[in-house]
Amino acid sequence: MPRNRLFNRKKLISKGRSDAISGEIKEPKVRLELLKLKLNRKWNKSWNLYFVLTVEDPLNSSLMYIAEYPDANAPYPDFDLTKRSNNTIPFAPSGSEADGLQVFESRMPKDRQISVRLNLVRSKGKTRKRSAVIERGAIFMDDIAEVLKLEKIPNFWVKAGVLSNKAVGKVSHMIAETKDKDLGFVSLDERFEENCPKILCRDNQLISGEATLYWRWIIE
Repeated sequence: MPRNRLFNRKKLISKGRSDAISGEIKEPKVRLELLKLKLNRKWNKSWNLYFVLTVEDPLNSSLMYIAEYPDANAPYPDFDLTKRSNNTIPFAPSGSEADGLQVFESRMPKDRQISVRLNLVRSKGKTRKRSAVIERGAIFMDDIAEVLKLEKIPNFWVKAGVLSNKAVGKVSHMIAETKDKDLGFVSLDERFEENCPKILCRDNQLISGEATLYWRWIIE
């Protein structure tokens, strides 16, 4: 992937800022991959699960980015569990040698901290309107400036002027407007120590206890 195309700074960051000062050592890249989801309750075949992922802009904590998974154009199928899968959803794209699904990439911020939230949502029907939560965001978010197509990551992110400490509440309101059931969220926040390993594997339960998410951060 081209360097930091996720944020497309020419559009999202003020013109006075440049990617790097001449001669300055560039910060390493960091990316987030979802590995699997383990449901902590009996699976119902009528359920249609999806995710809402929100990420603070590492360069401007007053901005939040939001995406929904899966996407109609994504290179992986909708989540589909059977009894054989032991209530586990793997995120690696079908036919890929990857271990997980890459959902985020950026240069390492100077404070070496990145804030991420993931909401698990259950749709009432077997089908749902794509990007429904993002569309509802126009009601609750200020200054939605543009929708950007990510390169090689087939989902849409919205730039919104939302304070980071209000992000979770805003997303919950957006999900409620779709009439789908919010099954809770999990924090994927990470503070990268100076000499931390290049791969950080993590797992945590949703606050509701409905499921456990497994993910990893990769530093390059």
